[in-house]
Amino acid sequence: MMLDPTHYARWVRKVHSMENDAPINVDQLAEKCGIAVHEDSIQGFLGLWFQVRDREGIILAEGLTRRRRRFTLAHELGHACLPAHRNSRALKCLDRDLTEADVDRGPETEANAFAAELLAPRRLVVPMLSNGALSIRKGSQIADRFDVSLSCAVRRIVELGRQPTAMVLAEAGSVLWCVRRHGFPFGLPSSGEPVPPDTITADIGAGRDGSADPQAVDPAVWLPTARKRFTLLESAVPLGSTQQVLSLLWIPDFDDDPEDEY
Repeated sequence: MMLDPTHYARWVRKVHSMENDAPINVDQLAEKCGIAVHEDSIQGFLGLWFQVRDREGIILAEGLTRRRRRFTLAHELGHACLPAHRNSRALKCLDRDLTEADVDRGPETEANAFAAELLAPRRLVVPMLSNGALSIRKGSQIADRFDVSLSCAVRRIVELGRQPTAMVLAEAGSVLWCVRRHGFPFGLPSSGEPVPPDTITADIGAGRDGSADPQAVDPAVWLPTARKRFTLLESAVPLGSTQQVLSLLWIPDFDDDPEDEY
């Protein structure tokens, strides 16, 4: 049985004496692994890992932004480093394979987990979460330190923050996907459903300002079926020039009482 992909990411950092590198030089790591990296005007996918006889390489699509390229290369290194993936002669990743959504795409999901740990390792991220609010602003700090996208950084907060959190990606007024962890209640809108009104996410969609710092919102707006009373804090910002909005929801006063259900 294969170990968790994050184990291999930590092992690769350690064996190449890059445990504390932040940000890690992914191209240098590929070179240390003996994997040639090329960029080409490939169509239909973002990256490809392949092996021919005793040689292997990675091809990346030309024109990727720096952080997109870093994650794609880290993802392809995941295919190269994860033992079960090496049974294939080649594996390519599409744009949808690099999403932060909770969608099980088998090897692609495993390669994403490897990439996230390789770029922003738990042992370096967790200390950044020990003080201050869990917010988009915190995500920006993580993104800058590890040279990853904001969505990748926010996903690390949700995964490693040890408090009830959820991230939501919306576009043109509709939810694309949600990810929740650490006891965050069920009940968030499903993919394709409208963004709830009276939220910071909805404000951005209506042309108003977002907030990288957490703001209190009515929990019933995001979680109409929740039976437990709690404080819900939301931070949300638009993503570049797209119509997408990234949101982080955080419950700071969570009472972990097994007899008290949401």
